[in-house]
This record gives sequence, structure tokens and C-alpha cells, in this order.
Amino acid sequence: MAGVQLAITLDSKTIELLDALVAHEQYPDRNSAIIAVLHERLDTTSENQFQRELAKLDAGEEVAFAELGMTSDMKEWPEY
Repeated sequence: MAGVQLAITLDSKTIELLDALVAHEQYPDRNSAIIAVLHERLDTTSENQFQRELAKLDAGEEVAFAELGMTSDMKEWPEY
């Protein structure tokens, strides 16, 4: 996928931390480090959003909904 160039301004402390990641060979360059950190943050944000939505569900209600109609279906299943 082709990238889009983006100009950002970072404070000197952030640049030092970024350069330390590159110096310790965790990333080949600043660009790769920034992309990796952004992806990690975006993945975490998506996971947190999923967890928040999941917490809104009523487990008992979900089980009842899943089992809706199971009684009649079970009568049609063969014995094992």
C-alpha cells in the first residue's frame, strides 16, 4: 500500500525517546517506529471499544436469546 506523507512536530523529549528505540535496534528508523507505535495504539483503542460494548450486554439475556427455540429444535435431533 502506498503511504501518504504527513508532517508532524514533536517535542525534544519525544524525539529522544524515538531515537533511543532506533538506537537500540527495536526499529530500523524513526518512520517505522512511529508507524508501529500508532498501529499499537489504534489496535488497543479498538480492543477497548470492543470491551466497552461487550460490557453493555446482559449475559442472561444473551443466553436466553441464544436458546430461543432450542426446545423445539432438540426434539428433532437424533439420539446419539
